[in-house]
Amino acid sequence: MQFSSALIALFSCAFLTPSVLADCPVSADIKCTVDKNGLDCAELLRDRSNCFEPVTYVYEYCNYQESDDVTLLENAELIVYTTSVDFATSTIPAGQCIEQTYETEVDTCQGSFHSSLKVAGKNSDDDYCYAYKFLKTEPRPPCKVSADVECTVVEDGSDCADIETTPETCGDIDVKYDYEFCNLNFEKVNLNAQTFYKIDDTKTSIDLSPMDVDECRGFERTVTVDTCKYQFATALKVEGTLDVEAYNYCYGYKYLKSIPSKNVYDPAPCMVTADVTCTVPGADNMECASVVSNPESCNVEVEFTYTLCNNNDGEVLISDRTKAKSKNVIIGFEYSDSIASGMCEDYVERIVINTCYSDFRASIAFNGSYEGETCYAYKFYSESPLEMDTPATSSPSYSPSAPSPSKGMKTKSPVTPKTKGI
Repeated sequence: MQFSSALIALFSCAFLTPSVLADCPVSADIKCTVDKNGLDCAELLRDRSNCFEPVTYVYEYCNYQESDDVTLLENAELIVYTTSVDFATSTIPAGQCIEQTYETEVDTCQGSFHSSLKVAGKNSDDDYCYAYKFLKTEPRPPCKVSADVECTVVEDGSDCADIETTPETCGDIDVKYDYEFCNLNFEKVNLNAQTFYKIDDTKTSIDLSPMDVDECRGFERTVTVDTCKYQFATALKVEGTLDVEAYNYCYGYKYLKSIPSKNVYDPAPCMVTADVTCTVPGADNMECASVVSNPESCNVEVEFTYTLCNNNDGEVLISDRTKAKSKNVIIGFEYSDSIASGMCEDYVERIVINTCYSDFRASIAFNGSYEGETCYAYKFYSESPLEMDTPATSSPSYSPSAPSPSKGMKTKSPVTPKTKGI
């Protein structure tokens, strides 16, 4: 790809708002405009008669510290369309913003195109400075059709997103999917064979007769789903052309995923707890919920910490039925035989997750006994990586290259005993 030389500007950032890391506040932003009309690139149409469109990218990165410069690290990255380019400077001066402008040509027929800016550096106090912006642009087809899906529980009409259950109560339930798609054009739309709905992995064709102007079609399907599974999903795809001589591609798509919430089950009289946390090693213990899914670097090493705590007045014996899982695979930890009163044990596993295809999922089931009473606690952890165009707010987003996984660390720590019922 060829693009013009960068235009670089330096200006004060006193009136702008930093997005991340209070100890070293920096920001990253990208804007894309269409050269021929000055409109935002989000207004581009997918025109197969003329796929290539000249655009201008403006990259802005700022240092909000009043008196401390930021030195960029090697993992700082600026990507124009498909090409990585150098930063204009190795240092961002205190209280200043730097702009780099590039003119290039994008292919509007490939479905989407993107660009990214990762600001990673250190200040004089060795604080980590981080901000990330990913700009994804999807040129719209000249033909507009909509696709929508809703899911409700048959028994009570509640939204499938609100399903809550436990390992003891999960099982089969009936849900209803409501599908609707509409022709939003001033011409008739001719649907093709790529119009279908999909439940899990099964595709089913629907009515392909031409759609009149402003026509909407809807239908429903009732299916049985297993809430013990991690998730269940459906999708609706609408594809066709306008009823005119000129080629106009019509496309609409909706994907709906439902993830039942697995609540902690912690019965009395034996008071034990189980917990799972997920952090990114080497990123100030940032939570996995702040990880950005990056197609350029899908694999991310994370650290699951499984914690078992005894809140009773005496020792709790640990059963060999105590199991920890990540990605539905049992982890072979060597548990202690018992946990003393008021103590916790941590078991740590490092694992590589492909964030382009997987969520962060882990669970632990604590089985044991206390004075002849059965002890049980369960925790299911699930977080999805952030979409790349989701801006960072109170904490940094992170998408590192992944080193080799390791597992098996164990630590002990005291805990304040809980009273029954808390």
